[in-house]
Parts: sequence; C-alpha cells; structure tokens
Amino acid sequence: LWDLIVPPTKTQDGFTTHVCLTCGLTYKDSHIPATGSIGLTYTINIDGKSCSVSDIGSCTDVDIIIPRVSPEGYPVVAISDYAFLNRTDLISVTISDNVTKIGNLAFYGCSNLISVVIPNSVTCIGNSAFTNCTRLVSVTIPNRVTSIGDSAFEDCTSLTSVTIPGSVTSIGNSAFSGCTGLTFIAIPSSVTSIGGSAFYGCTGLTSVKFSNGVT
Repeated sequence: LWDLIVPPTKTQDGFTTHVCLTCGLTYKDSHIPATGSIGLTYTINIDGKSCSVSDIGSCTDVDIIIPRVSPEGYPVVAISDYAFLNRTDLISVTISDNVTKIGNLAFYGCSNLISVVIPNSVTCIGNSAFTNCTRLVSVTIPNRVTSIGDSAFEDCTSLTSVTIPGSVTSIGNSAFSGCTGLTFIAIPSSVTSIGGSAFYGCTGLTSVKFSNGVT
C-alpha cells in the first residue's frame, strides 16, 4: 500500500488515502474534522457530550469559522451568551451545521461584522444576538428557527435584506428596531406574535407584507 495523508484545514476534513500498488484500488480512512478557527475557547455542556464556543480565546482570525467538532473531540452545538461581545475586529462568521443555538448577545457590538453564514441547524437566535452590528448587510434566517429574540438585530443600520422563514412563530420585542436600511419585509403565515417596537425606527421601510397568521 501507498498512503497519502491529507491534513485538515479550517474548512476541510483531513483523511488518509490508501492506494494498492498491485491493483490500483484506493480507499480513505482516518478522517479528521476540519479545525475551524484555531484558538477559540470551548466550554463542555451539562450533558458532558457536547460543547459551546464561549470566547474568542487566543484566536486572531477576523474571519471566524466555527467548527463542527472542538479540538478535544466534542461536537460544537452552540455559541454561548456574550461569546464575541464587542469584538469590533470581526469581519465575517461562518457557523458549522452542528450548531443549534446562537446565545444572547453572542455578537453584540461587532460593528465591523459584514457577513454571517447561519446554517439550517440553528433553531434559536438569542436576545440581542446581533445588536449594533452596524455593517451587517443581509441575513437569511434558517428554516428551523421558531423565534427571533428580543433586540436580535436592533440597530443593524446597514441591514437591507432579511428573509424570515415559515418556521418562525414569534418576532421579539425590538427585534429589528433601528434597522434604518430595511425597505421591505415579509411576515410569513407562521408568525402569530410580533413584539413591541419590533420595527421601531425603521425609517427606510416602504412596504410590509403581513400574512393572516398574525394575531
């Protein structure tokens, strides 16, 4: 056999390819998960089987990649409350498809954050998760999210496009308050509750499409 070892990168899994020198057949094994951004701090969850990203730690990346698995081998299922609070150096965040929750104030005050990739695995976007992300231009909310937390996108003044999926049933208080760049928003029929001041100060809104689900 001849072995070719491909180490993992931030975005690609590593593996070993084995080649039979006699017959030419190949197979892969020894898979190693992609590392994501190196230096992030992780906290083991109560179940003892998974973990959450809790702080930027020693990571110096401005384009953060949240991996599927921590360096210790625990699945990464959440971004903790305050994890990247006021990290004004961050430019983009890519979240792996293991993550189900973005915590309260997780990216609060990340004023230079331009791009966030939120996977379909996410079901919960916490209170003030992206408040004051003033350079964030567009957000696609995954189709498993059922509630958008209070002030989740408050004062995201550059936000011009928001897609709210049919899984969402409630939009929290001040969820999009102060999003002066929004010009249009469509509320799907799944939404039954829109909190106080949800679109307060959205001075650019020219059209809002409501469904008959809102009570």
